[in-house]
Amino acid sequence: MKAARSILSVISLYVAGAGIVLMMLLILAELVATKLFYVSLPYALEYSEYLVPLIAFWGASYTLHEGGHVRADILLHRMPDALQPWIMLAGYILGLVFLSVAFVQMWDVSVRSIAMNRMSFYPQPSPLGPPQLIVTIGLGLFIVQLFLEIVWMAIGMPGRKSGVAGR
Repeated sequence: MKAARSILSVISLYVAGAGIVLMMLLILAELVATKLFYVSLPYALEYSEYLVPLIAFWGASYTLHEGGHVRADILLHRMPDALQPWIMLAGYILGLVFLSVAFVQMWDVSVRSIAMNRMSFYPQPSPLGPPQLIVTIGLGLFIVQLFLEIVWMAIGMPGRKSGVAGR
């Protein structure tokens, strides 16, 4: 299970990192094109906007694996030490339920967009389905990583990087 967690984490890291590089290149190309050649690249803004949720959802899996998510522990640190991991586990389970509902809805939207060949409303319309599907897959990867983290927490595996903040 540790290998699965690590592999998912690395995949999400590379996809999110590629998204950041691609966004940077799109914005740079748009700047150069408009400032030097007085031409705009029709897809630069649109695909830069699509890359934001891609980076967020794909990067979330890696961040969870590395224990980098911000935890609101205003009340948690006031709870008894023995109770804190159980509260964290309950929060992760609630998060898993919420994200699973969001995933089902996003999957439905993506599949319908592909089936109906929905296009964007930009001056140069492009298909909406493929970027929606890639973002949905990223959310699915985050859900798998969260599920593995819940199992990891529940069985009390040593060597976890995440858990109660500051511990």
